[in-house]
Parts: sequence; C-alpha cells; structure tokens
Amino acid sequence: MASAEEKAQREFDQAFDDMASLRVTRAELSRMPDGNLALWQAEHKLGSAEFILADHEWKIRRIVQQTRAIYGAAVLGIVGVVVGVILGWYLGSSDAQRPVVPGNQVHTPPESNQPKEYPQMVAPADVPKISPVTPPRLNSSGATQDNSGVMKRASPKATP
Repeated sequence: MASAEEKAQREFDQAFDDMASLRVTRAELSRMPDGNLALWQAEHKLGSAEFILADHEWKIRRIVQQTRAIYGAAVLGIVGVVVGVILGWYLGSSDAQRPVVPGNQVHTPPESNQPKEYPQMVAPADVPKISPVTPPRLNSSGATQDNSGVMKRASPKATP
C-alpha cells in the first residue's frame, strides 16, 4: 500500500506532465471570451492543470476589472476636487462684483478684532458660601485625620 506522501508525489508528477503537454497557451486563454473560457474549464476535472490555468485566468480578469474601476473612481475624485476648488473660488470672490438682492444682507465681519466682553456672574449676597469638604485621610497605621487635624484611632477588628 502506498503512503500518502508517495501518492501526493505521483499526483504532482502527473500534474507536472499534464502542464508540459497542454494544448492551450496562456495567451490563447486570455483571448477567449468569458463563455468559451467557462465551457473550456468545465470540460476539465477539478485540480487538473487546465482547470488551474482557467481559474488563474478568471482571477486575472477580475483584477483587471477592479483596476479599471479604481482608476475610474480616482478620475472622478480628481474631477470633483477641481470642480469644488473652482466653485469655492467663484463663491468666495469679492462681494463687490456680485449684485446685492434687496432683502438679502451681505455679512460683513466686525470692525474690531477685540474679543467681546461679557458681564461677570456675581453670586447674590444672601447666598452663603460653601466650603469644600475633603474626605478623611488614612495614614500608615490606619488612623484617620479629620478636617480639624485631630487624629482618631482606627477601631480594632473583632476576631472570632
């Protein structure tokens, strides 16, 4: 009984011999219309040299189609940028060249570049001031110190 390695080697040798004896070239496959390539591929068994060549040709055709679509999208994007720049330049040109339609106000920037001053918010006198509350702090021995600075000893834990 032949081992799996010997069987795989025989199949490889057979496929290599089939590749050497192919009756169709890669150039002929690339010139075939899609329908003829599909029929030619269907005539050969899965995994044969012819089937692999046809599958490779399908992949090449798909890559060419996707590359054309990418180039088209890039050209469309560049055209969009150019149109946007021209439109922005036209719309941003000086207002003196465009007539002002009655009822439409042209926005002019403020004369001064100084920031606006807003009134300060002042708390009413009858509202008491609130002092901040700080949580008690623990020192290394476990004792706490309250806000007045008095140390309190930590309560001992009851052990069973």
